[in-house]
Amino acid sequence: MMLSDSYAFQDIYKFHRLIFVNSAAYAYTVIRVDKHTALCGQNNLGKTSMLNALKLFLLPHENFKSCDKKFAFKGPAGTYYSTDASYSYYFPENHSFIILEAENMHGPFCLVLHRGNRPFSYGRMAVPCVYADIQHLFWDLESPINGGMGAPIEGISLSGVLSDLRARGGEAMNDGTVIRQRLFGQHALNREEGRFCLLPLRNGGTAREIDAWKMLIHLAFDIGAKDRRTLPDTIATIIEGDKDRKNAELSVSLSEILDDYESLKKEGDRLADIESARKPWELFDSQFQQFETKSELIVRNIVDVEYALAKRQSSILDEVKTASEGHQALEAAHSAKRQHHGLVKAEYLKLAGALNLRQKDLESAQKQLFKVSEILRRYPGKTEHEVRELLSDLSAELTAEVETLTNKAQSAEQLAQAIRSKNSLTHQRDQLRKILDEHVETVLEQVDRHSASVLSSLNSTLFTNLTPRLNPDQKQAIKEFGCLFQERDSFISFLSEETSFGFMSFDPTRARRQHEQDLIKLDDDIKDCYDLIQRLNDDSKLTAEQARDKAKKLNRERTETDEDVQLLSRHGYMRDQQKALDLEVGGQTVELAKLHKSVADAAGELEDLAIDAERAKEVLARVRKENDDLRSYLEQIRNLAEITLGFLSIRQMKLEARDTSFHPNQIKDISQFASEVAKSREALQVALDELLKRNLLEEEGRDFGYHAFHDLGRMRSCRKAFAAMFGTLEGEQQTYQSKVTAHNSNTSIQIDEIRHARRMIKEFEKEVDVQLSEFSVSDLEAIEIYCVLNPHFEELLVDIDSINLMTTGLHEKRLYERLRAFCTEFFVNGGRRGTTLDMSLLIDRVGYRYRKRGHDKYTEEDQSNGTTAMINCRLLSILLRRLLVANTQICLPLVMDELSNLSHLNLKAARGIAESEGFVLFGATPEPTSTIAKVIENYIDLSHFLATDRTYSHLRRVIYTGESESLRTKKDSADDAVEITAG
Repeated sequence: MMLSDSYAFQDIYKFHRLIFVNSAAYAYTVIRVDKHTALCGQNNLGKTSMLNALKLFLLPHENFKSCDKKFAFKGPAGTYYSTDASYSYYFPENHSFIILEAENMHGPFCLVLHRGNRPFSYGRMAVPCVYADIQHLFWDLESPINGGMGAPIEGISLSGVLSDLRARGGEAMNDGTVIRQRLFGQHALNREEGRFCLLPLRNGGTAREIDAWKMLIHLAFDIGAKDRRTLPDTIATIIEGDKDRKNAELSVSLSEILDDYESLKKEGDRLADIESARKPWELFDSQFQQFETKSELIVRNIVDVEYALAKRQSSILDEVKTASEGHQALEAAHSAKRQHHGLVKAEYLKLAGALNLRQKDLESAQKQLFKVSEILRRYPGKTEHEVRELLSDLSAELTAEVETLTNKAQSAEQLAQAIRSKNSLTHQRDQLRKILDEHVETVLEQVDRHSASVLSSLNSTLFTNLTPRLNPDQKQAIKEFGCLFQERDSFISFLSEETSFGFMSFDPTRARRQHEQDLIKLDDDIKDCYDLIQRLNDDSKLTAEQARDKAKKLNRERTETDEDVQLLSRHGYMRDQQKALDLEVGGQTVELAKLHKSVADAAGELEDLAIDAERAKEVLARVRKENDDLRSYLEQIRNLAEITLGFLSIRQMKLEARDTSFHPNQIKDISQFASEVAKSREALQVALDELLKRNLLEEEGRDFGYHAFHDLGRMRSCRKAFAAMFGTLEGEQQTYQSKVTAHNSNTSIQIDEIRHARRMIKEFEKEVDVQLSEFSVSDLEAIEIYCVLNPHFEELLVDIDSINLMTTGLHEKRLYERLRAFCTEFFVNGGRRGTTLDMSLLIDRVGYRYRKRGHDKYTEEDQSNGTTAMINCRLLSILLRRLLVANTQICLPLVMDELSNLSHLNLKAARGIAESEGFVLFGATPEPTSTIAKVIENYIDLSHFLATDRTYSHLRRVIYTGESESLRTKKDSADDAVEITAG
């Protein structure tokens, strides 16, 4: 961009190129930003987002949090993009980069933006070189793919790129303070600190300067001022930024003024109430002092008399104690002797009872032994063990028979089972008889001895009774099968592998003997089956009543049998028990005779002690009577202290008594004086109630009023509180007046601040109007700026001017009512937070007044978007000069979205104004119209450069690596056709 000669002596700060690598809608794009340029192309190619990306360099932020407030990225519908959406758009991956090539007096440099380590953060790397020196780190221009436009770097990574940039002298700037100091500080003469300065702010990049700069950036990106708050917020921030101190900014907290007023009003009312209660307080205080004098006198008398009574009673108590102890000792001895007599007698009775029980136990043991003898005699030739086994079997049979009688289904099942068992046993018996009587050989007898032993070991029950006739082949097969098994340590091994089967050597003679024994057993079992079948058949023919009778009879028989079994089981124990009981009964008989003599001796001693105890009881009654008389006097004096004069809390005083004598008449005198003190107490309470009605102590006073009558300590505390209140009243009144004076002074200062804010806005308008007077555009000969203040604020100033603020007491109530009404209208109803006024809240709207050529009057009629943009451009330049270091010129792109909406004349004028102020137009349009072509010679049609292969993502396909194309117009006339050539 060509700059005017007027800036030849100035320090120039230029932006040259903007590069996107795998960011936004771009795989790789290099754009010149130091020429008037129009971005063309269809929607969704990222034209507007490319323009907005400049904010990431121009604003000293390091993350996307609160993105709407920091960057104000807006979508087509006018809504702000979210933090997540903005961050993932500009930095979708770790190898996403946005690069700005810039230049200052110390030479060219690049700022490389990349993803940060924290959520939604991005980092800066400043490199002291032109972009061409580091271009190979981000894109392979030599690659033939994508139509020769190049390809991404294979294996590109964030850590690798940053490492290479550091090797070229790159410096990381990730801290907000560092960013402000290095990019926006005043370092014109210091090459080390100013090497990467983008914009040298006048005061070195203070926080307030940065706030103002942010507003100007938003204006530069909204040069048409479509957002109605852009100009008001910008102007408010600039005005405040001119102040020399941060605390000089407008910050009037109306709520603090109102709260302070309410607090002072409340305090003033309280002090007035206290002053009005001075006479009731003096009356209460006088009566309290009289009451205290009487109270001290009666308390002294009560304490002395009570002490005399207690002292006299103490001597009587010693006698009572001695008599009581003597009586108690005799009573204790008598009780102990009575207890001893009772214990001896109880022991005698206990031993007599125990002897009686042992004699009965001995008789019972003898009877049981006799019964055991009777049982054994019924089974001659049988041992005791055999008899017990026979009786146990009989009991089991009786139990089973009872079960069959009472359960028909079980009886039927038992009958069927008995028949099956009889049939099975009969079959086994017949088979054994055939083997024994007909000498039929079993399988085991037909094979060799080893094979027979193997089969018998595997299943003796099966093979012992099998009698089929084997042919030679079968015998050979069995022999071969047997050869697979061998005997090893009394177990069978199969193919040398040990098994769990024990080895049983087969003996035919022994097998025959076993068959004979089994046959005898089978005959007995078959007979038992026949007997059971017969019995079950007989039982089935009984009626229900007969069955029950028989069951009862069998149960009795079973019970008797079980008892006999138990006796036999305990036979040996009963013999031993009989011997032990014989010895025990003999010993107890001797011991019982000795105890009988001890009981007689204890009875004589008990009678003697009873006589002595009765005599001691008479002595004790006499001394107790004397003590009761003294207790009666003491009780009367204590009732006066604790009931009649309970409010004095005499016991808590702990006064030391004087040694005096006592006379019964003293009780009457003290009682009369106590009545007088009680009446004085009631009068004092009436005076206190009158004082408490004033509610001077608030919650504490209500507590005093409830408790003071019964708690003199509370009344004293109440008097102390009132004494402190009235004692400090004069000082509090003086302090209160000082607070009122300070409040009035502060309120006046705050209101002057509000008035001063209005004056500052008007002065700002005049200063800007002077600078705008040198500027004309289109058919406008003169332009003035004006700020429309909030109407509620204007009304507030008018009302305040009518109120006298020079008062010694609190300001008029009308002032605070007006401030409160303003807070309601302005903050609550206006939807604003808090109650603190600042400059931006005062300015509702910013507008221009215009005077056309040939006219005398100004008008506020809206101008075209182009005219407004040109005026805002001029205003932007004026405001920038307030912030930047003197003799500084920046080459800043002015962002104008939708260039096609401007007419040829407006666009041409906008270019001229931009050039005069050192700006370039940087805008977007769907296509390069002839109007744009006549004014802006450089354009880029992004839709012509789409990647065909190996892009980062299908969302990032735009690739542009060359210079912008040129639209050069013939100079014959403004309406000539446009000649388009490739740039």
